[in-house]
Amino acid sequence: TMEGVEVSGGVQDPETGADGHGLAIVAAADAGALPSVMVSDSRFTGNERMGVAVFGDAAPNIVASEASDNGVCGICFFDESQGRVTGTLVTGNGLGIVAGGAAMPSIWENTVRDNEVGIVVQDEASPAVFGNTLTANSDTGIEVSGESVARVVGNRVEDGGRGLVIADSATGVVRGNEMDGNEVGLLVTDDAAPEVVSNRAAASSVAAFVYAGQAAGEARSLRSDGHPVGLQVGGSAAPVLEDVRLRSDEGVGVLYLEDGGGSLLGADLEGHETGIQVGGAAVPEIVGGSVREATATGVLYAETAGGSLDGIEIEGADIGLFVGGDAAPSITGIRVADSPSAGILYAERGGGSAVGNTVVGAGSVGIQIGDQAAPDALEDNT
Repeated sequence: TMEGVEVSGGVQDPETGADGHGLAIVAAADAGALPSVMVSDSRFTGNERMGVAVFGDAAPNIVASEASDNGVCGICFFDESQGRVTGTLVTGNGLGIVAGGAAMPSIWENTVRDNEVGIVVQDEASPAVFGNTLTANSDTGIEVSGESVARVVGNRVEDGGRGLVIADSATGVVRGNEMDGNEVGLLVTDDAAPEVVSNRAAASSVAAFVYAGQAAGEARSLRSDGHPVGLQVGGSAAPVLEDVRLRSDEGVGVLYLEDGGGSLLGADLEGHETGIQVGGAAVPEIVGGSVREATATGVLYAETAGGSLDGIEIEGADIGLFVGGDAAPSITGIRVADSPSAGILYAERGGGSAVGNTVVGAGSVGIQIGDQAAPDALEDNT
């Protein structure tokens, strides 16, 4: 047991073998039962490399302590280490808390602030990251990468760069987290395919939720208030998105670009300049849900976008549905209400089909085809 200890100023020195850590906890991987070390009310600060480094099969319990201003990381778990960090302040480090190798620590209810990256999960680690508060970490709050399988649950990430990042081929569960005041709330990229459930992002300065690269997986019950972009799907990402609710006085609710695809099921979008925008060569399947009170366009297709739009309700947008560029979506069973400029407008070289749709309360025109637009089929629309 270590209680009330302060370790500072560790320097790496190859000649003496000094590793530059404040505290190194080491147990051989074949030593049998996991050795337990209790560290409480202790402080590890200003060390050249790591405040606390955990190797082998070690399983320390680090409670109510502090790891601050260490060069590489505050507290790092490697190899097959386990243990727990709880109630600890981790601040001013390069990386705050790291789980690497095949480590399986529990990282619970810590305060992690003013690091470059708050919590890092990498390699094949599988930690539980629960209930932490991460503030003003300049690059990223929580980053999960490699082939790791993390449970990231109930954390609050605020006032940083990217709130939560899932990258490489990482999987696992991302549930019940709140991201507030970050540039990007949640980014899923590369080949990552986590299960994302009941997360909320507010006051994001760039975007609330972003899928990029070849990201996939399922996301349910995403919520956001106040953002230039609520949900962005780009690259060749193809997530399944269900029960998405986004509110903002500006920007775009859902933005598909590049080769983005997948499906958007039952989205509820309120406000925004444009509710849903599909550009590039994106081909999403959009089914059900509603777009209300968009100041410009309810749903907009541009460039060479395609895919399908089925059964959505668009209400109160200046233009309900716009199909332009060389876009050619399939539009089926939508309802457009109270659009003063146009209910459905095809322009430029817009194409595709519109079958079984309803337009009510359009001020100037219900369905308009202009420029060189030439949809393949306009049938059973009222």
